[in-house]
Amino acid sequence: MLNIVDMKVFVVFLFLMFGFSSVAQVTKVDNRIVLEGKSAFEAYACNNCHGNKGDNLGDFSGLKKRFSDEEIIRYIKNPRLYGNKLMPVYDGVIPSDKLNTLVHYLHHLGSEQTPKKL
Repeated sequence: MLNIVDMKVFVVFLFLMFGFSSVAQVTKVDNRIVLEGKSAFEAYACNNCHGNKGDNLGDFSGLKKRFSDEEIIRYIKNPRLYGNKLMPVYDGVIPSDKLNTLVHYLHHLGSEQTPKKL
């Protein structure tokens, strides 16, 4: 998994190897996925509890460093397995392609947050 520094190094590498248009294309694809994830976040009413910026319930800060994409998807599908009785079970509700974009959006939210103090 790439952290922000690794991603920046990767973008510079792409720029040097393939020129600006390829880097812009990668960024455009990433932005599209994040926007699709935001749309899923809103469509499945995640923002009702988590807030529009993910700043209510839950802590999305550093999510990518703490959990794999697969772990996040398993949690979203059935939070009951992890002791969360408040969050709805989304297994069979959110299609796989939407779950993947949702995870990208959660990473995006987490990269903009500072960790919450408990």
